[in-house]
Amino acid sequence: GFCVNPSVRKGKIRRMSPERVAEYIASVKDKYRGFSMQDEDFLSDPKWVASVLEQITPLGLENVLFESGASLRDIEELRLANSLLLSQMHETGWGTFTAGVDSFVPETLRRYKKDMLMLGLLSHEQRERYDLGDKSVLFERHIQATQNAATYALENGIYLFASYIIGAPNET
Repeated sequence: GFCVNPSVRKGKIRRMSPERVAEYIASVKDKYRGFSMQDEDFLSDPKWVASVLEQITPLGLENVLFESGASLRDIEELRLANSLLLSQMHETGWGTFTAGVDSFVPETLRRYKKDMLMLGLLSHEQRERYDLGDKSVLFERHIQATQNAATYALENGIYLFASYIIGAPNET
């Protein structure tokens, strides 16, 4: 599939240190009005993101707009934890996330293993249904997570752009 999310590809993420991120942004901040972090796993380590925010806040980036990738799962986990991270990101200049919604066709989500991203987000009742063989609960949770992520991001002043897989073999 297209996704490099560790829960899909079973791997680790190697990140720049927050200090190095800040050094890079400081070195180019006067040349650009915005930064786009093309990393769908940007939010997967909230402590790292908080450290990045701590490092870049003193740089005087009031007129700089940030954008990054984000997974629906990561945004939903932050929402469920009542995290203040999105609010802090907005205060630092984050304006948008791009998240891989990918499809609303269950077969396409299964083909690209996107349904597996929802396993950890199932409620007790949903997990029981899944364990009894009802795989449609993963698709239902995907729709729920998409709606929740868009609402939660917007409540924190951040727009959510959705990306979709176009032309999957089972779609017309």
